[in-house]
Amino acid sequence: MGAVQPGVGPKSVLVRVFTLLDCFSAEDTELTLAELAVRTAIPKPTVHRLAKVLVEQQLLKRTATGYTLGLRLFELGELVSDRRHLRDASLPFLEELFEQTHETIHLGVLEGTEVLYFVKIVGYHAFPLPTRTGGRWPVYASALGKVLMAFGTSDPLRCLPASGLKPLTPYTITDPGRLLRELATVRRAGIAIESQESVLGNACVAAPIFDSDCHPVSSGLRQRAAHAASAGAAGATPASQRDKDHPARRRPATRRLALIRRRALPYSAAEELAHVPVEVLSALDH
Repeated sequence: MGAVQPGVGPKSVLVRVFTLLDCFSAEDTELTLAELAVRTAIPKPTVHRLAKVLVEQQLLKRTATGYTLGLRLFELGELVSDRRHLRDASLPFLEELFEQTHETIHLGVLEGTEVLYFVKIVGYHAFPLPTRTGGRWPVYASALGKVLMAFGTSDPLRCLPASGLKPLTPYTITDPGRLLRELATVRRAGIAIESQESVLGNACVAAPIFDSDCHPVSSGLRQRAAHAASAGAAGATPASQRDKDHPARRRPATRRLALIRRRALPYSAAEELAHVPVEVLSALDH
C-alpha cells in the first residue's frame, strides 16, 4: 500500500479505508483515533465516522484506548487461494523438516524487493527472530531471498531496492557485484546459505520449491549461528564447535528429505509442489 503524502489526505472513500487499515503493523497493533488521523492526514471526524463503520463490519475492533484490526480481516486473508493452497500442500513436509531439526522453519515467496513469509514454524527453545507469518524481509539479506533471486528471475538486480542495499548487520552483503557472485554459487549448489547477514546470532539455509509453472517459492530453516549456539560463557566458540554447527553441514538431509517427496502428493491438493527437484527440496538436519 502506498504511503500518503505528508499533510495530504486521500479523497476517495475506498482509498481512505485502505489507508486507515494500512496504518497498522506488527509494531503498531493498536492505534488511537488521534494517531490514525495524524498518520493518514484524514480529518479526525472523518476517521471517527469511517472507523465506526469498519468496527460494525468487524474490519476493526474497538478497544479501551483505540482500535485494532478485526477478526473479519483474518477470515478474508485465509481465503487467499495462492497462500492457502501453497501452505496446505507444503505444511506436512515443513512439519517433518521441523521434527528432524527442531529449528525455525520458513516458507516464503518473492514479492517485489522483499521476501513474503507464508509459513513460520518455531519450537519452544527457538532463537528469537523478528520474522512472522505474513511479514516481509529484504530479499538481499536472507537465504530465502537469495534462492528466490537466483532461481526466480533472469535479472536479480531488479529485485533490489532502488535506495540501495542497507546493512542489517555488519555481515550483510551490500555490494551488488558481490551479491551477484553469491547468487551464481547458489545456482550451482541448489541451496543458499546465509550467516548472520539478517540477524546477529543466526544462520539460515534455504532451497527452492518450484510450482507447476517452474516458478520458485522457497522454504528455509534458520539455526543458531555457531557463536550463539555455544552453551558456554561469553567468548569465542572453539573451532571444532563452529565446524560442527556450520549450516553447510545440514546439506545431506536435503537429499534425504527429498525422498519423502516421492510419495507423490495428490496433484489437486498440492499443485504447487508438483515440480520439486529431488536435489533442491528444502531440508536440514542436526
